[in-house]
Amino acid sequence: MFVASTLFVMSTSPSAADPADPGAAAVPPPPWRKAARPSSRRPLSTGAVVEAALRIMAEEGLAGVTMRRVAQALDTGPASLYAHVRDKQDLHELMLDEVFADAPVPVPDPGRWREQLREHTVAQVRVLLDNPGSAEIAMRTMIPTTPRLMAQMDAQIGILRAGGMTPEEAGAAGDLLALYGTAFAFEQELHGGPGQASGAEDAARRIGEITGYLRSLPEGVFPHLAALVGGMAPGRGDPMRHFEYGLDAIIAGIERAAGRESGT
Repeated sequence: MFVASTLFVMSTSPSAADPADPGAAAVPPPPWRKAARPSSRRPLSTGAVVEAALRIMAEEGLAGVTMRRVAQALDTGPASLYAHVRDKQDLHELMLDEVFADAPVPVPDPGRWREQLREHTVAQVRVLLDNPGSAEIAMRTMIPTTPRLMAQMDAQIGILRAGGMTPEEAGAAGDLLALYGTAFAFEQELHGGPGQASGAEDAARRIGEITGYLRSLPEGVFPHLAALVGGMAPGRGDPMRHFEYGLDAIIAGIERAAGRESGT
């Protein structure tokens, strides 16, 4: 009886709004009920979490990427992120994977494996340099397990194998190249990435102090260091040129070491 009469009143009362009728007048909710708030938030997903984290890293540096900060950027609570990432380390690895989304994955060519190895390593370092914070993630990630990063590693090992190396030799050489490239990118990051706004200025000032000190030493004291003063001047030298010099030396050494192991 009560239900039937209530339904009748609701269906005929001019003050009631039919939720299915977009032209009906809105009925305010009772004061004890929270009204539904319109939301422009995109559905939460792993991709959305990673995208928000990358934006924060670009603007605030890797130190700014906390679960609480990412949740804030997505207008949600930190607990909701754990449905999409296991923990902050997992989030970092997914961020690194996304950073390499457009990085080329070469097909090993035995006829030019040295050139390929150089090009591939330089390309990886440039990705890290273009995304400050990513080199630190790479340093902290023991063995990447995401698809794009594994594709990068597989290509590198394939290039080394195309040069005639055994799996063990290729693995050791790959570790060496990864460490060299990541350490270089991380060092550059420390001298001026997001969150290190004064890094470049501090480095230039410190280099200026050191070169000034070396020039002030009596002639003949540390003569070989003194000979480097011109190249140490602030603003002098191309870091990538220095990196590629070392890379060429490493590749030449890898080739010689592999030759010795094979007895050639």
